[in-house]
Order: sequence, then C-alpha cells, then structure tokens
Amino acid sequence: MTVLKNTHFFCMKKLLLKLVKGKNSLVSICHSSKTKFYIFGFLVVVSLVFLVFNSHLNIRAATFGWIQASWSGGASTTAVATHANDQSGWTFFKSKSSNLNTINNELKISMVAGTTRTENTDADFSAGSSTNAYVANNSVIMLKPINATCSTKTECASDYCVGTPTTCQIPPVECDGTTGTLTCGNICTYKGDIYHTVQIGTQCWLADNLRTTVYPDGSPITKGPITNGTAFGDSTTAYYSCPVTPAGVTVGEDCAAAGGADNLGMYYQWYAAMNGATTVTTGPGPQGICPNNWHLPTDDSSTGSLTVNSDFGLLINTVSGMSGCSGSEATCLRSGGASGFNFPWTGYRYTDGWYMPRAGNARFWVASNHYSFGSPIIENISGTTVSILDGNNGGMSVRCVRN
Repeated sequence: MTVLKNTHFFCMKKLLLKLVKGKNSLVSICHSSKTKFYIFGFLVVVSLVFLVFNSHLNIRAATFGWIQASWSGGASTTAVATHANDQSGWTFFKSKSSNLNTINNELKISMVAGTTRTENTDADFSAGSSTNAYVANNSVIMLKPINATCSTKTECASDYCVGTPTTCQIPPVECDGTTGTLTCGNICTYKGDIYHTVQIGTQCWLADNLRTTVYPDGSPITKGPITNGTAFGDSTTAYYSCPVTPAGVTVGEDCAAAGGADNLGMYYQWYAAMNGATTVTTGPGPQGICPNNWHLPTDDSSTGSLTVNSDFGLLINTVSGMSGCSGSEATCLRSGGASGFNFPWTGYRYTDGWYMPRAGNARFWVASNHYSFGSPIIENISGTTVSILDGNNGGMSVRCVRN
C-alpha cells in the first residue's frame, strides 16, 4: 500500500512538472487507472478553488453606486428620482382614526401602531400637511389656527392667544405702524397695551380708551391724588387717574379696570392729554398722548355748528347716516352700538377730586375749545344724542383717530 501511494505521488509530481514546463502529453507519465483517477480529482479541486476565490474577489471589487433619474429609465450621479403627478401604488402610513382627536380645532395624534392605505393622487399627499406642532402629555399636537380657542400662546400657530374667550389671533403690529402695516379693524399695541381699531366711514379710530401712563417719548405721566374728594390738581397740572370702582364698592380707584374685562381706560387731565400742544378747531388735532401717526380729535362747534371739517363732526355725520342712528348718535357710539366705536360707561374725576360713578357717564376730551367758555371741550355721549361740556381740571377719557 505504501508503494502505491508513493507511485501516485511520484506521478502527480511529474504531472505538475510537465504542466509547469508547458508539456502537452500526459500519457507517458503514468498508466495506472488509479493514478488517472487521482489526477482527475486533483484537477477538479484546483478548478473549484480557482472559481471560489475568483468569485469572492469580484464581489469585493463592486463599488459602483447609482441614483435613479426618472421612472422611464436612465441614470445619473447627480439627479434624484422624479415622477409624474398622480402615480399609483404608493403606501401612506397614519394613525388609526380612533387615535385622532380634533376637539377645539386642534389635531392630537396618539403615537401607536398605525394602519396603511394606498394614495393615488398628489392631492392625497398634500391634504392636511402641516409643519407646525408641539408636544404635550406624550402627544404630538398640531398648532391651532386663527380663531381657535386657546389657553396659552404656545398652542397657537401665530404664537398669540387673546380675547374673551381666548382665541388664537394674528400678532398685532404697533399702532404707529413701525412693526408692520396696520389694517384698520385689527388690533394694535401701544406702550405694551393692546387696542382695537374700527373703521367708521373714512376715519380709523381706536375702539378703546387710552390707558397709557407714559407720554409718546416714554417719559412718565404724573399720577394725581387718589383719595376721593381730594383736589385733583388745577389748570396747570397734567395728571392721570385710575378709573372709579364699580357701584356698591367703597368709592376710590380701580386701576385694574383700566384694562382687562372692564377695559375703561385711564382718566387724564386736559393738559396731560394734549402733551403741551395748543388747541385746534378744524382738521386733525395734535398728537398729544396718542401713538405716532394718530392724533386727538377736533370739534368745530365754536364756528357755530359741528361740521365735517373737524374729526368729531365727521364722525357724527357718518354715524347719523347709519341705520337706526339718526337722532341717537350717542347711543350708537357707546358699547354695543352700531358704529363699533364701543365707548363704555367709564365714570370720570371731577375737578375737586370726586370720583363720578361709571353708570350714566361716558365722556372724553377733544383738542378744541368750547365756543362759549373758551375752555377745552368735553364730548358727552351719556344720553341719546351728543352734547358738549367744558373744563380742564377734571379727569376724562381719551380717544385717538389715525392721521
């Protein structure tokens, strides 16, 4: 047995030498049938090893990458895949309908296993898409649109939540227009306070009484004595006062009522309201304590009649032409009236410092003098029709009209 193994090894060795030397004849090397079998097996093993290693090297060498350029064919190393509109065969993933909550115009999605459906058109992909969301109580919540109810501004896409009840609104611009164009009818801000505006005919008015405690340049307005019945300055002082407490409460100041739900505004002496300006009869009045690009109204009653040549005259002329307002102009100017002027029952401070009750009292300053007494006019809209009073020491409300 040993001799046969050696013989086969000798034959295979000679075979290899022949192959190396390029010889073609293998017949003379060995004639044993067993030897031929071993040679054949050897060649099969060598061939298999060659194929395996050759294939392995080819796989490792494949480093090409392709980016699809279109659905119809072709390739590009720079373009991304594109497709025509309304392709079918897409799969759209979303939460189950039972995990959606749309109360208060907001979308709450519970993050649980979802279902699938096939989308066929571009409209399907675009429907309901939004990039505005916030997370609360382990839910992804879509930010609320304009006019949706809200409790904090973080719930709103506009980041602004105001009103009673509170709703998402467009953030206001400055009343003077420095932060954007103010469209009359929208709200605006002045010295940190929010004001409504109203278009009445050709005029744009603030629909709230001023409640600023500083002049337009930021310097403070002096606050007058607060004790009921204590003299409230004289014709040379320029004070402001908080509004009076509501009926049934000890008479005194109620500063919170200047804003908030009551929104009465502050009371001002005429010299404070004018901010050093002189009287004007017709056309626009001086800026006074109003925002830039706004002014105190004028009243030309001293010319013999109230006309459209003054701010207040134009206002009354416009309101009297509204349905149900002729002969009831004052009623239409007060809160809830047809004009949208929305002047509340405010009360006022008398010249001797007494607080006058809110009910039945609605008065504000203009920049013009009374025709008989030569002192500043107080527009009195407490009755059905408008009347004028005079004075300069007491504390009255202030309204502004845009230039």
